[in-house]
Amino acid sequence: MGATDRIINDLLPEFAEHQRLKAKDYNGSLVPGVENADVLGARGQYAELWRKMAKLKKSLWDGEALVGEQPREILLDFIGHCFLAIDMLDRSPSAVLPTKVHPGSPQALPMTRNACSSSCTSRNHTLSGGCRYRLAEVDK
Repeated sequence: MGATDRIINDLLPEFAEHQRLKAKDYNGSLVPGVENADVLGARGQYAELWRKMAKLKKSLWDGEALVGEQPREILLDFIGHCFLAIDMLDRSPSAVLPTKVHPGSPQALPMTRNACSSSCTSRNHTLSGGCRYRLAEVDK
């Protein structure tokens, strides 16, 4: 069995259970009617990933022992924050669009619901605004 099969058959079910258990600690809402993760949005997830990255570097790269969470749990949490951010972007793609265009990258196009067709969804679009199924220019 290869790595992909081990990930799908063993790690994904483990991650799902890990995510369910972790989510129970965050039940309730600090802001009525809004899930806690949504309060700070995808930027909040980025902050969580950044915070955990320092711990991962300390352990995996620098070889230092951690006192609390160990690398495996941190990585499972990291995956969870990635999925939360993806969920947020799928629900509101304009939540985190690049405000600067870096040299050498394509100019970001505005993402409009009907840029490609009325049945196209934001999930089909790349951050540069192109549709994964049919590249379309948006009227400027």
